[in-house]
Amino acid sequence: MRIHDLSHTLTENMPVWPGSPETRIRDAAGYGREGYLEREYSLSSHAGTHVDLARHMTAAGRPLEEYGPGAFIGSGRLLDLRPEPDGRISAAGVSGALASAGTVDFLLIHTGWSRRWGDPSYFGSFPFLDPDAARLLLPACRKGIGIDSPSVDAPHSEGYPVHHILLGHGLVIVENLTNLLPLAGRRFLFSALPLRIEGGEASPVRAVGIEDEGAGL
Repeated sequence: MRIHDLSHTLTENMPVWPGSPETRIRDAAGYGREGYLEREYSLSSHAGTHVDLARHMTAAGRPLEEYGPGAFIGSGRLLDLRPEPDGRISAAGVSGALASAGTVDFLLIHTGWSRRWGDPSYFGSFPFLDPDAARLLLPACRKGIGIDSPSVDAPHSEGYPVHHILLGHGLVIVENLTNLLPLAGRRFLFSALPLRIEGGEASPVRAVGIEDEGAGL
């Protein structure tokens, strides 16, 4: 069995979506005073590698605590896609990649953008899905879409059409993935388990890809 860590580390200096709360970490108790360490975390539900649910875009969406763990675990395939000069991942590009992908629980999109993590340019002109490309993905996955950029929608998107397309189809969206390329051409189990937060619309996750030839993935 080989486990690939697909998550960024949560740190105080980590990049966040423009306008989102900064991540803050402090000691609530210390070895010298209380005799043990306890840390307090203040962060956005969309900080770092995280999962979006339908509730992120509509009040009619189910809250996080009503999802079972199975919604965030399943078979995965990697799509290695290169965006157009404007950052758009086109329907034509997706169509070609899907020809050999088959149907799985999760499709993960590798663009190479995660290498910019920590750089001010990370939230700039990042790769995103064209709405027509998003629609092509729907029949090819049963549970969710993941991407190694900040969002499946375009920077400064109006109305977040791709979020609505994917979430409206019953999928979850995992954003800010990293270290995807080693999964190219592999069969793997994908897991992006969130915290079980009451009323939650999203949550940071520890995303992993698990290769296990004996499991028949």
